[in-house]
Amino acid sequence: MKKEAFGELVSVLRKDCGFTQAELAEKTHLSRRTIEELERGKLAKLEWDLLAKLALGLDLTNFEREEFFVAAVDVPQTSFSNADYETLVSELENILGNVRLPAFVADHNSDIVLTNNCILHLFDIGTELLAEGQQNKMFNVMYVVFHEHYARIIKNAFHQVVIDNFHRFRKNSLRYRATPRFKEIIGSLNARYGKDFTRYWDFTRGGQDTTSVSSISYRYHHPQYGYLEYHSTITEYVTNKGDLDMTVYVPLSIETAIAFEEIAKQAGNSVLRLVE
Repeated sequence: MKKEAFGELVSVLRKDCGFTQAELAEKTHLSRRTIEELERGKLAKLEWDLLAKLALGLDLTNFEREEFFVAAVDVPQTSFSNADYETLVSELENILGNVRLPAFVADHNSDIVLTNNCILHLFDIGTELLAEGQQNKMFNVMYVVFHEHYARIIKNAFHQVVIDNFHRFRKNSLRYRATPRFKEIIGSLNARYGKDFTRYWDFTRGGQDTTSVSSISYRYHHPQYGYLEYHSTITEYVTNKGDLDMTVYVPLSIETAIAFEEIAKQAGNSVLRLVE
């Protein structure tokens, strides 16, 4: 990330914490001039101790800090991978069509790029909810997780599922917080869910997110399929346009495996492309 872009990112992160430049300087034990030059992309060197102080002062989670340090390196996305985005999406679409388990693919903003019919059946996501997402341009994991329809299905597991997904959302989106698309997503989530979204966003700020963000366990009583236990396994792919994650729900009990096989028979092997 170029110094100017990194400076803009720091500015966005600072404002998200509600700090002025002077307040961030005081919290990080850096001078206000250093903060000003950093945000304008004029700081000569980004020393590691400076970055560590900023990461701590900006209340970043452990996984966000990792992304923050990567963002500070002046390396273009194409240097991370030369894998073509569209080619990989086509390959993942073929894979999803053959997976007899609920699965989807999301990008670095948690926008849902691909989903198989199994996961739509699992959460009873029909044409009405898909139309709502299309109208709001919000085929996003966090939009779905907060939706009252989803909350009614997972019931008592809602709180932990939201927290786990928030940590993933925070980690994946860190380098893109200053982009127009991320700002659009946050604006839509705030407009749709208001204080509920803000409360969880603030609740997952900082803290010790020592659990893996590459797997989430689900245990709840499904209104149609009974008690379900499954584990989300996430495979990460790096492309020339950003990262992609393929999430597959793996059953942890015989009863869940039977339920997922029943869903697969009903759903077929269709795959939807939701985000271009």
